[in-house]
Amino acid sequence: PLWVLLLKEWTDLECKYGFENPKGAKAFYTGTSRPALIDWWSKNTKTIKPEPPEVMPDAKTFSAEWWVWWATINPEWREQITDEPKDKERWDVMKRPGQCGMLTIVLCLFHWFNKLEEEGEEEETKDWGAALADVIWV
Repeated sequence: PLWVLLLKEWTDLECKYGFENPKGAKAFYTGTSRPALIDWWSKNTKTIKPEPPEVMPDAKTFSAEWWVWWATINPEWREQITDEPKDKERWDVMKRPGQCGMLTIVLCLFHWFNKLEEEGEEEETKDWGAALADVIWV
């Protein structure tokens, strides 16, 4: 399943970073368009429970918020280029190891899926699957 692949890829990435856990504002991806869920998680001792927190909007709203934020944190060239560039420096903008980096993206996908399950939104699951596949690609 793709979810398991995402967790494996994320673990491998953190291993490459030596399980660094930087602190401060630079540890996070930009706050521009960032879903409230991430701010909530950061302020609440980074607690993860299966049920989405109260700050989580309905799945359709969260989907729209997430895609805007995802586009914001990705490198600018990604809109024009569909193949992975050979120049790894072009990915530097995505390098955010630790609790405040790629884990926040995994957290969003986790709670988004649980919100879909809670709401019984079959149609919206396709959007979540597209997001999951794109995160794995990155």
